[in-house]
This record gives sequence, C-alpha cells and structure tokens, in this order.
Amino acid sequence: MFGLQPIHIAIIVVLAVLLFGPKKLPEFGKSLGKSIREFKQASKEMSEDFKSAVGEESSASAPKATETPAAAPARPASPSQPAPSPEVAQEHAQS
Repeated sequence: MFGLQPIHIAIIVVLAVLLFGPKKLPEFGKSLGKSIREFKQASKEMSEDFKSAVGEESSASAPKATETPAAAPARPASPSQPAPSPEVAQEHAQS
C-alpha cells in the first residue's frame, strides 16, 4: 500500500493517537470517509455527464440511416424539355 511497510503504518497510527487523542480519531475517520464518498459520487456524476454529452454530440453529428437525402426542388416541365427523373434529381441534390 503506497510503498508503506507494516512498521510505518504502526508508527503513523501511534503518532495520530498521541497528537489527536483516542476520542478525536473516530471523528476524523468519519469525516475522512464522508469526504471520500462525496468525492467518488461527484466524480461519477461528472463522468456520466461527460459520457452523455459525448453520446449526444456523436448522435447529432452522424446522420441517421432512416433519413433520406433532400430531393431537388421540383421544376415545372417545359414543352421543350421533359421533367428530370427522380434519380437525376437525386444526383443533382447530392452534388
């Protein structure tokens, strides 16, 4: 655990008991646990928000398979030129 050996942990515990006293240590442990829990919750919420924002952005930028390309505006057929077929109109709309 972080390169600490059991003797190092024991020394830290003894120093903590001497500095704060046995009555204050449970309060410090409780507040430390509460802080860690809140930090984990906030980081989880932030990562969920980020994932949902990225998901929304990618779905908005990628065209859906059900969408059809916009058709070319219909031109009235003149007597000298016949009306273009739908395939020709679609090719003009794509280019």
